[in-house]
Amino acid sequence: MSCRLIISENIEKLVNKT
Repeated sequence: MSCRLIISENIEKLVNKT
């Protein structure tokens, strides 16, 4: 399980929102 990958994707989505 790569939790870091999921977190990275979440961060990218957040950055895309701004």
